[in-house]
Amino acid sequence: MLEEIIERSAILLALAKSYPKGISKSKLHSVFPSWRDHLNFLQRKGINVEITITEVRLKKPIYYDLYQSVPPEIRNYVEEFLWHLIEKEPILCKSSMMQKVIKPKEDLINRLLSKSESPLEKIDTNYIKWVVFTGEIFPIACIHCANAPCIFYNTQVFGQTDAFSSRVCPADLIKESYEGIVKIDKKDCGGCMLCIIRCPIDAIFFKEGVAEKREYSNLTNYQEYVDELMLPFVEKEKETIKAVNKLVKISTPFNIRVDIKEILDNFDLKMSATILNWDQDRYYVWTRNCFRELGVEALYTGAAGKLRRADITIRKPFFAGIEVKSPAEGEISVGALRQAADARREVWKTYGAEEVYCAVVGQEIGRGVHARASEWYSLYNVKIPLLRGRYLLYLMLKNRTILPQDPLRDVKRLFTDFFGWFGKEELTQYFKLYFKIREGELVSGKISLTMPFTIIKALKTKNKDEALSILKQIEKETYKEIERCFPDPERTARGGYATTK
Repeated sequence: MLEEIIERSAILLALAKSYPKGISKSKLHSVFPSWRDHLNFLQRKGINVEITITEVRLKKPIYYDLYQSVPPEIRNYVEEFLWHLIEKEPILCKSSMMQKVIKPKEDLINRLLSKSESPLEKIDTNYIKWVVFTGEIFPIACIHCANAPCIFYNTQVFGQTDAFSSRVCPADLIKESYEGIVKIDKKDCGGCMLCIIRCPIDAIFFKEGVAEKREYSNLTNYQEYVDELMLPFVEKEKETIKAVNKLVKISTPFNIRVDIKEILDNFDLKMSATILNWDQDRYYVWTRNCFRELGVEALYTGAAGKLRRADITIRKPFFAGIEVKSPAEGEISVGALRQAADARREVWKTYGAEEVYCAVVGQEIGRGVHARASEWYSLYNVKIPLLRGRYLLYLMLKNRTILPQDPLRDVKRLFTDFFGWFGKEELTQYFKLYFKIREGELVSGKISLTMPFTIIKALKTKNKDEALSILKQIEKETYKEIERCFPDPERTARGGYATTK
């Protein structure tokens, strides 16, 4: 029996690591002559395995990890079989591993930093961003960071209870080569914006529905601005920090250069069942990461092997359990309300918090769910907001650009102030209180969050009236944008929604 567990674990690990590719049947047979019996067992347990003429592969990715999913008592035996099935992963030594470094020329950067003027920006035909000073220009493109923030989160922050804790791209499409070159596989990109907003120097941008990288190699004279070196990884880490610290001082971070409605429409379309149809792991990781970018500590606790009813757990600065419905699972259903309540209870049991909130996140809301959520609030005093991915993406984008939101004072209100359908009216209500708080801060002079540059400029000249006027204008523009970006379906008396033209 133990031998079978070891062999099945090795096969499952090999399939998980090789996804979306597979393992040749001949390789499987050479290691495990009874491989078909093992596959039959895995299929009976719900693992979606496909057997073709030449290979065996997973039809959907799964979370199964050597160090988190396999008991330590058999780990060595499983690992020994694993490397007979797939190529062994190299052991990397940071001190000896040489990687490519793109280093901005220090004398040129220092001259730019000495300028007192604010630079202008322009995008050329190669999509390189140029910062323009009087008599000086400098191109901004990917420097292939060590520990690239477009690829990795700091895993130490989130720990082992969080599936795919370091992953930024939900579909794992951004890879770093052994030589340190960062590449994006655009073919299956969902345009979710996470890698774009996390780049500290605005070297990734949105183009025709996917993430694109600005590359110095697209310039014929890039050697005038940067040096290319090969350095040990530990030295590359130091150079990355130095380069980013200087580049962020001359280059504005991410801003939305296309119509935000185009981004939202593209994401909705890509998530549809007929295109990418994101499954649990991809959509749950995206949901978790959106909340992370809104400033809360969110964990993907509902992955296989995590044994948690809460798909996403928020544990700082407040507690919440979130039920998620991926596009592949379908729309938010009435059953999702019960699952959200279970998620809330699970978080309460795990952390013993006095106040725990819950919500459901998905792409679409099914008929009758809003009415049932209203009943839950009336009968049990439990608020369960139904938050669609389009709205979550909008909040994240505004947070990273012109409307930064406080996790405790703003983001928490998604859970405390709303229940049922979170639509255009609710989003407008969310921002009405947001702007009321910001206005109060301007009047009192106790500003807690970064204000837009135009407001900061007015405050520097001690023109508070102008700053308030600018804030009011931004508020009006936000409501117009919400009206345009969210043509919500009409709510019917039965609690469902019928599309209106």
